[in-house]
Amino acid sequence: MNLSAKPRKKIIIAIDGFSSSGKSTFAREIASRLGYIFIDTGAMYRAVTLYALTHGAISADRVDRERLGGMLDDINIEFRIDARTGASELWMNGDKVDDRIRSIEVSDRVSRVAALPEVRRKLVALQKEMGRGRGVVMDGRDIGTVVFPDADLKIFLTADPAVRAQRRYDELRAAGRDISLAEIERNIRERDHHDQTREISPLRQAPDAIVLDNSNMTLDEQMAWVEERLQALTGAKLPAPRRDLRRDPAPGPLSVEIDDKSGFCFGVVNAISKAEECVMKGSLVSLGDIVHNDAEMARLKALGLEIASEDTK
Repeated sequence: MNLSAKPRKKIIIAIDGFSSSGKSTFAREIASRLGYIFIDTGAMYRAVTLYALTHGAISADRVDRERLGGMLDDINIEFRIDARTGASELWMNGDKVDDRIRSIEVSDRVSRVAALPEVRRKLVALQKEMGRGRGVVMDGRDIGTVVFPDADLKIFLTADPAVRAQRRYDELRAAGRDISLAEIERNIRERDHHDQTREISPLRQAPDAIVLDNSNMTLDEQMAWVEERLQALTGAKLPAPRRDLRRDPAPGPLSVEIDDKSGFCFGVVNAISKAEECVMKGSLVSLGDIVHNDAEMARLKALGLEIASEDTK
């Protein structure tokens, strides 16, 4: 089949690093600018931990391994893209759980759950399937060493434990949660030790990974750093940030505000979601525009949607 245009070569970007080093923020921003799928693997383990907590598989500090193992097939984890903002959201069994998985109760137990071989087997298999079509940015602790050892670009992110604790503290305080900075730093140091010494897939830097210590770097500085590496690898620049008009109106005398209840109708949202699902699983060729929205079509094409040329219609 002759296509009107071929998308640029997509790559897999693997980002590993310590807890609260900013991996998710870093990876999410890269994915948003490239039009890639962002997969937060740490959030996937947190989701399983949340499920175990709310379904009686964790009592006090003990994980009921047999009970949790029997629940794994009942846990459905997926990432959905907000059609208006391009943000990747984590859903579990039909519920959006991004906020709930960040509680200190989940943080205190996720390393023990993530160390269970049956949990890792299930999630690693799911992660590999999610990245099969390439065009993904995936972050975690064993992405460059276990999940995608042949990733095109591997980055190992680190920062001083005290800096990481302060970042996490600020994040939780902004969310209205009352917790001490000392407790957060204790949790971070314990997780560092556990992640580096666990028997199954311990945290370690891949031999060909590039280290980035972002202790004293802003997000813009980190994006400038990664742009140099992407240019060397692909010859392409990192696009400018995608504007969210609901939070960042365009400059000038006219400002547009979009109400949270406005947006595409259900049928259009469903079409966009189906297109994203097909692209994530492999490839998708359309005989024309899926939706009559130039910005959304541009985003879908960046994800991998191909439009057939006139002579193939």
